Amino acid sequence: MKILTSENRFVEDAQIKYQIGRDKQVLKSAAGKSSVIGELMIDYPADKVTAANNLLTISIKKGNHNRYVKFELPIRNSPKYQVGFYPEGGYLITDLMSKVGFEIKDGTGAGIKARGVLYEDNAAVDTIATSSMGIGAFYLMPKSLKHYIVKLLVNGQQAMSYHLPLALNKGVALSTPSAIGNDEFKTQLEANVNANVHVLVHNFSDIFLQTTLALKAGKMQNIRFNLDSVPVGLHTITVLDSNYKPLAERIFFAHYDRINQVMVEPDKSEYQTRGQVNLKLKITDKVNTPLSGLVSIACVRANRLLPSNNNTIVDAYYLNNNLTDFPNNSFGLKYADKNYLNDVLLVKGWRKYKWPEVELDKREIVNVLSSLEYNGNITRKKKSLTGPMSLSTIAGTNINFLSTDSSGKFSIPFASLLTKEAKPNVWLSIVTVKHENYELKINEPQNDIKTYLGLQDFVQQVNKTAVADENTQSMTAVAGIKLKDVVINKTKDSSNSLVRRGYNRCGDYVCKYNILNCPNHFGDFDSHEPVKGKTYRDGRAGGSVVYHGCTDDELKSNLVILKGINLPKEFYVSDVLNKNEPINFDTVYWNYQVLVNGETPLNFNTGDITGKFKIIVQGVTDNGVVYGEQEITVKRQ
Repeated sequence: MKILTSENRFVEDAQIKYQIGRDKQVLKSAAGKSSVIGELMIDYPADKVTAANNLLTISIKKGNHNRYVKFELPIRNSPKYQVGFYPEGGYLITDLMSKVGFEIKDGTGAGIKARGVLYEDNAAVDTIATSSMGIGAFYLMPKSLKHYIVKLLVNGQQAMSYHLPLALNKGVALSTPSAIGNDEFKTQLEANVNANVHVLVHNFSDIFLQTTLALKAGKMQNIRFNLDSVPVGLHTITVLDSNYKPLAERIFFAHYDRINQVMVEPDKSEYQTRGQVNLKLKITDKVNTPLSGLVSIACVRANRLLPSNNNTIVDAYYLNNNLTDFPNNSFGLKYADKNYLNDVLLVKGWRKYKWPEVELDKREIVNVLSSLEYNGNITRKKKSLTGPMSLSTIAGTNINFLSTDSSGKFSIPFASLLTKEAKPNVWLSIVTVKHENYELKINEPQNDIKTYLGLQDFVQQVNKTAVADENTQSMTAVAGIKLKDVVINKTKDSSNSLVRRGYNRCGDYVCKYNILNCPNHFGDFDSHEPVKGKTYRDGRAGGSVVYHGCTDDELKSNLVILKGINLPKEFYVSDVLNKNEPINFDTVYWNYQVLVNGETPLNFNTGDITGKFKIIVQGVTDNGVVYGEQEITVKRQ
């Protein structure tokens, strides 16, 4: 493993602890320090790694900075591809036509573009294929006592075989022309036996629509649901038998056309460096009725935003909120691509079909997270108090007083932790003269959250895709690439220390333009330490500020420094008229909670970086969430 700072500097002598294993199956645990080039070699017995112990958990500490990393180690001799089959509705039913979604992934979870042949016993009946995301679909009417397998084609040759799930002798097949609905949703039901069924439209919390049907064997039943009472977003249609046992299920998107739109209209498409961008913003619903809303706005260098990592507020609210494993769309926005939504909903929504069986095995776990309030107690000579005692908290200009109960216990309200300071320190002190007789102990809420997060299941994010190919080879020197030898001489690099050139022990500095903690000149060698009591320009909030010195002095027994909660700050706006100060931000503008009501104007300036920039607007309205984007080009003056 290699540890780097945000400036791509090596982090030397970082304290590292790691463990390989899950739950009680621990394969190895150890501790170490990073080398002069920020590296640590982690060796382990690869032949003993299984799916039950392949989680590598790492904690890294350097000074006051902590990082936590989880990584799933590869398992030797594991199947090269993971292939899943997902019949629409949940199960294959004998003598009924079903649409079968299937997904192919490699060992890392990346989608695989591949082709295969579908076999009924030993006879080939169809050729199937997945898209570049590793998802595909085919139709199948299974016959009684027949077995079905898929053989993948690798380099034109039939390779691995994968069995389809067995078909049920009796059941209901559900099919939909599309999983994307507007004001109505159409579906078809067909049974191979006479059956009375209940059909529900719900979201696993509320039932919105329901009806009862008498299905005749072999006869298709068309159903059309009016979605007037159903909110926008993902919902589920479930078919129950007369005993309310689930028979089939399908997830769909209701009122897709009701997703709000935001118009992001710049006054032109090309701008010069340090030029003014004039925007017009307007939020509308599906019939172009104006809506009011609060949005955040950013203008970011386009190459900093990868389409495969794009996750908008609309995606998060309507998709990921209901299906946590919703994959990213390699070609852009999730919600805006209907074909992508149809493919994903066919294979991802299927997982809830067995929810009654899953619930039987699920243990009742109640997770109560901290409310972010500090709790503590005060003792006098290691004994409980006999009466209340006064305390004070100072969080910047937020000063408050509170009292303990008669035994010395207390809690600090959330409001007392709020601060606008760059470092959200809260000073908690005992209001007494003889503080040496008292001991103050604090239970930090962050510890509860860290413990809770450490117990959560880990799903590694995968955004890449690949093509089935057994002849992929690594690039080595034998293949014609020769690297020059590099000699590294060990030298002391003080840049990895918390105390760097021009910085005091708290990390504060002043740039050559007399700006305190200037974000434009972070790490410059001509920076110098600030002087206590002197006035500087504020690099984060703008205006002027008096430097009060470094506040990490040795604590007294009656004083504790807590981690407070930062209030939001304004985005640092560069001075475009100052030609001596370069403006090299990839983000040239950001603002939050901007009220858009009708056609709303907004303006900002570009910096010194040229190229394509993307303007992103997203937020909440009176009627749901909203997202919009627009691209502009910046050219040299």
